[in-house]
Amino acid sequence: MPRELAEEQLRHLHLRIGEGIVARRPAIIATVLGSCVSATFFHRSTGLAGIFHAMLPTAEGSRDFDCNPCKYVDTAVEAVLAHFLRKGVPVIEIETKLFGGAFSMNTEEKSLVRSLVDVGGRNVQVARDLLRARGLVVSGEHVLGERGRKLLFHAGTGEVWVKLLRRSLAEQGRGAGRTGRGRDAEPPAWSYDARPEPWPGPFPFGGSGGPDGSSEPGGQAG
Repeated sequence: MPRELAEEQLRHLHLRIGEGIVARRPAIIATVLGSCVSATFFHRSTGLAGIFHAMLPTAEGSRDFDCNPCKYVDTAVEAVLAHFLRKGVPVIEIETKLFGGAFSMNTEEKSLVRSLVDVGGRNVQVARDLLRARGLVVSGEHVLGERGRKLLFHAGTGEVWVKLLRRSLAEQGRGAGRTGRGRDAEPPAWSYDARPEPWPGPFPFGGSGGPDGSSEPGGQAG
């Protein structure tokens, strides 16, 4: 965890797949994303903060979106936004950021598979379209690519820290076979907050980081 967050000694919450959190008090909310997406919402005047971890783009044809709205991007956006609207928060004042949507399948035929099952890309597109349609301006993104991400969302400030996940076990094995040792042993630093597109951009991931770099292991990406 970044030192500045550890020093604040705030309550830590873990956001799992299909869940959403709306917080009225400062906390650090952590989640791990693969093809899933998270959007963060923050209203600076009231300190109201929200985040979801959605697995699929739309609830169309599903039967569980009433009891599990944050499983789907479209219903997750509506569910979290509804909390802000009920508090009288103007949409124009909500700071929104978008994360995730990686194409993280381990296959030698990625171009073919991507055209058929790029759930991450579809998740990102649906999120962008719906956020825009609801009048929300996305001030920062860290999306797509081929690596999962670990997020830390500061519900007291709206700030987000991102770290790319380590290469898959299969990829690490292939790297070790060629070089005699695993690649990218040192995890890169956390990148501070999300910056607007295009990405990759000037994120300080460290010497071995970047879109194809590694990061810390652990956690199941959604």
